Amino acid sequence: FKVVGKYPEGENVLFVVEPVHYSPACPACGSLVVNKHGKTERHARDLNYFEKHCELKIIGDRYKCADCGKTFSQAYKSIDENAKVTNRLKDKIKKETLRKPFKHLADEYSLSVQSVKRFFLEYVGELEQMRIIKAPEVIGVDEAHLNKQMRAVITDVKGRKILELLPTRSKDTVLA
Repeated sequence: FKVVGKYPEGENVLFVVEPVHYSPACPACGSLVVNKHGKTERHARDLNYFEKHCELKIIGDRYKCADCGKTFSQAYKSIDENAKVTNRLKDKIKKETLRKPFKHLADEYSLSVQSVKRFFLEYVGELEQMRIIKAPEVIGVDEAHLNKQMRAVITDVKGRKILELLPTRSKDTVLA
């Protein structure tokens, strides 16, 4: 994008931007024969700008496909398709959701708590996809007397780690 205007207002700053390069192709049929069909505006939140909430006003073009007749607007790689935020803001919020409350992040970036929660759930899904479960080679089963009760202890013998401390040592509990 290129910045065509900057408008600070109290705790907010609005940047009016236009895309620099765009090669339109119809998303419905893939045709490259398209005609400009007016202008469109899109708003998106971005990373804070010197402690101020930053909003982008994107002035783009609408197009009409000469082959199938569908109209469409420009899509931007740096703006999330399902939310009104930049991808870099979304990535930052995802990482911060593990350390800060949703309400705090929502206030910090002037978003709704539901948006922050949605980013968190998306991030958890991404982390789940990357998770690698390593099973121990040798499992040890023992018991320990803690707080006046016998409890089952499951260990990784080779890795020398406690895997599980069960509330009882009953057969049903250990099998479960």
